[in-house]
Amino acid sequence: MAKKKANNEIDSLKRYIRGILQERDKYSKEMSYQIELLASDLLVFRRIRDEALKEETTLTVIEKSRENCDRVKENPVFILMARYADRVRKDLRSLMMNQEIQPGGEAGKIKEDDPLSRLMEHLNKEDD
Repeated sequence: MAKKKANNEIDSLKRYIRGILQERDKYSKEMSYQIELLASDLLVFRRIRDEALKEETTLTVIEKSRENCDRVKENPVFILMARYADRVRKDLRSLMMNQEIQPGGEAGKIKEDDPLSRLMEHLNKEDD
């Protein structure tokens, strides 16, 4: 059942991403693999983010060293979240959905109706 739900979420994200690209006349069939990667990475990132933002998740964890001494380290869930955030950024960049590299646009200038903003707004609505 969980696998079916995940597949449905991925399919929904793929349709949404494809729609944004088609609307901007940037979609081609060759992008289907990259769209699949972005949708999958977004889904995993959201799961990691949900785990990281739980009230009971601590910022640090205590590990035992080989010498049996306590060592305070960053909680691995935050490291994993940062890694997946980088993956999602790379996926977005490969589909030219990052505002920072839009051809002909000013770097760092954010439009209110850019594809990334709409995608993130859509994802936030799904979380509610």
